[in-house]
Amino acid sequence: MQAVILAAGKGTRLRPLTLEIPKPMLPVGGKPILEHTLAALPTEVDEAIIVVDYLADQIRAHFGDRFGHLKIIYVTQGEKTGTAAALGYARPHLRPGENFMVVHSDDIYSAPDLKAAVKAGPSVLVAESDHPERFGVCVLDKDGNLDYMLEKPENPPCNLVMTGVYVLPHEIFDMPVTTSKNGEITLSEQVGLLAKKIPLKIVRMSLWVPINNHEEYEAAQKRFGSLRHNNSSV
Repeated sequence: MQAVILAAGKGTRLRPLTLEIPKPMLPVGGKPILEHTLAALPTEVDEAIIVVDYLADQIRAHFGDRFGHLKIIYVTQGEKTGTAAALGYARPHLRPGENFMVVHSDDIYSAPDLKAAVKAGPSVLVAESDHPERFGVCVLDKDGNLDYMLEKPENPPCNLVMTGVYVLPHEIFDMPVTTSKNGEITLSEQVGLLAKKIPLKIVRMSLWVPINNHEEYEAAQKRFGSLRHNNSSV
């Protein structure tokens, strides 16, 4: 299986830290956030396609073309922005007919959760949030699969939010893309449309550490700094 890792963003909400360091390379627990991501990928994943742009040379120099058993391919994101656009740049490298995983490079996930997603097949990884209006909200159907998504709704119908991790079939590229108010082409809308075509299972995450701003970054540093001190791992 392949994993597409989205690592092209500028991390503007974490400036000035990200003026000279790309967000995926910010250290948490003694190693870059992206290293946590790569280490959490299940053994079924043998190739990581990392979509880069901003300060990409730092990412390439740190990881090279391998990470453990993983082969690494780098793809540079062009002018179009947004998660769906980023995935589109990776498309030529994806193996036809195989499911693939999509993972963000700037949050921290647990290996067992990503393993569960691979076992589930086409799926969306979700978590409960105290502030669902900040994320894409996932509404479930009567069978407990994904019914539809709402991107940062003012009045969320529930507190179940997407975490930026999916296992997707190639049919995702058949779904029409939409552009958000800020001009980004969003993957969540495509995933919502795909859910109308095929069942997308819901995998509830046991660990998800979003790192979107300085407060969350400081909290992650404290959490994983403590884990490192106690010789523990995710």
